[in-house]
Amino acid sequence: MPRSAAAGTKPREAPLSGISRATAPKRRALTSAELARMLELRAHYPDLGNADVERAATDAVTDGVGALVVRPEHVPLASRVVHGSGVRVVTGVDFLQRREPLQPPVVLAKQARLLAEAGANSLALIATQQRLADGTRFTDAIRAVSAAARSHGARSRVLIDVAGLTPHDVVETAVLCVHAGASVIQAGAWEGARATFNLLRPLRAAVGPDVVIKWTPEVRSVDALLLGVAEGANRFNGDIKALLQQARARGAWIPLTVPVAGVDY
Repeated sequence: MPRSAAAGTKPREAPLSGISRATAPKRRALTSAELARMLELRAHYPDLGNADVERAATDAVTDGVGALVVRPEHVPLASRVVHGSGVRVVTGVDFLQRREPLQPPVVLAKQARLLAEAGANSLALIATQQRLADGTRFTDAIRAVSAAARSHGARSRVLIDVAGLTPHDVVETAVLCVHAGASVIQAGAWEGARATFNLLRPLRAAVGPDVVIKWTPEVRSVDALLLGVAEGANRFNGDIKALLQQARARGAWIPLTVPVAGVDY
């Protein structure tokens, strides 16, 4: 008879799947409130008026999202509604000319200062294949916008439209923009073929842990959002009400656990 059995002790159980408790990966669990702060409510559509933006801003505060994205003309209104809530107001510099070549850095810096003074907390520039082809002009622009934003307690972000760009191009652009002062990198495609989460892991590895990464395409489920977090993103677009309803329903009976690459998928 084995000694452990004779002593009345329980024999050791073999670890499942060859993973012991000592080597099992630690999984991050989110609360529904933490998940809400990863979401950004978009109220930048051209058909939205003041009343629509005010309702969206009120919803952003009620739902506890991380940010409200608005057109430049709606920044003062949005800022007033969300004041003191922790919801950031995001808008675009050079917004109306976003499909055109960039304006000079001095013009963009002036726009950034005016928007920050009006209440914007995060000022974005859109990086397209056309704009990035113009040598160092885009990095000069983000450097100017970043400096203007910091002088007013705001931060800058770059929206990289991946259409027409290789994964290497996207990662290289992100690194250059972070070095130029951007603290938020947003990536994805607005039109055409959808980008995949495969881009996120190399992007996160390149920019480091402190830069916020936002994924542009909508996530349609909590599972997709958690997978995006696992791959390196920490800001998302989506149907806010639906995602939070899913998160609260699931969180009532099981943790909102971020999967581990190479183990869970």
